[in-house]
Amino acid sequence: MEPVDLGRIVLSKGANPTRTYRLCLQEAVAWFADEPHSDRPRCVSPVLSQVGRVLGDRLPDGKRQRLKDFVPALVNTVDDRDDDRSRLAVDWLVRDYAPAWLRLVPQLELAAESLTRRRPVLTVPAAAEAVAGPREAVGNALYTLYGSAVWRGLRDQGTELLHAISRRLSRNAGECAVVGTTMLAQSFIPVCGKIRLMVEAALLLAACAHAARHPGLSTEQLAAAAVHRAEAEVEDGAIELYSRLIQVRERASTSWLDDDLDRLLGHRTEQDG
Repeated sequence: MEPVDLGRIVLSKGANPTRTYRLCLQEAVAWFADEPHSDRPRCVSPVLSQVGRVLGDRLPDGKRQRLKDFVPALVNTVDDRDDDRSRLAVDWLVRDYAPAWLRLVPQLELAAESLTRRRPVLTVPAAAEAVAGPREAVGNALYTLYGSAVWRGLRDQGTELLHAISRRLSRNAGECAVVGTTMLAQSFIPVCGKIRLMVEAALLLAACAHAARHPGLSTEQLAAAAVHRAEAEVEDGAIELYSRLIQVRERASTSWLDDDLDRLLGHRTEQDG
C-alpha cells in the first residue's frame, strides 16, 4: 500500500467513498496505519475515534487541518484507558467549556471562575456538585432578565431565540467532548444536560444584552453574535482537549487551594533560606 504524505492531505468533513488526498481525520489515520480505507480504523481507541469524527465535522476548514498533527499519535491507541479519557472529557466540559460561555455575561464571571479554578473534576458526582452553584447564578440572572424591558421587547421571539442558540451550539466543536464522555454516559447524561441548559441560558443572556445594544436584529443574528464571541476559544480548547485525550493527560490544576499552597510553600522556602 502506498505510504501517505500527510503534508498533501486536506482534511474534510465526513467520510469519503474512496481514498484520495482529501480525507477525514480517521480516514487519514487508517491510511497512515496501512489499514483499508475507513473512517473507523481498527487501530484507534473507540473514544478517540468518536471524538475525532465530531471534532473534524465541527471545526472550520482552517482549524481542521491542525488535526493532521495527531495522525501518528492516534495509531495503536486501542488500550484500557478509554474510561480515563471519558473522565477527562467530563473535566473539560466543567472546567473549560462551560466557563467559556458563562464569561460572556458579566454577572456570571464569578460563577465561571468558580469552575475554572477547581481541581480536576473526574467523577459524575463531582461534576454535579461543581455546576450546582453556577446553575443557581444563571437562574438568578434569568429571573432578572425575564422582568426586563429587553425581554418584553422580544415579545414572542424568546423561544425562537433560544432555539436558534441551541442550533448554533450543537454545531460547535465543543460538542466533541460530549461524545467523549461515552464511557460514563449512563450516569453522566443528566449532569451533561444540566450543563447544556446552563450554557444555553448564559448565551440567551448574552444575546439579550446584544439586543439591547443593537435593536432590530433577527433572532438568528442575535444567536450568532452571542455564540461568535466565545466560539474560537472553545474550538481551540477542543483541539487541545483532543491532544490530552490521546495522551490521557490532565489539564494543569489552577485551583484557589493550589495557589494558596504555592504561596505558603514559597513563604516557607524564604524563611528556611
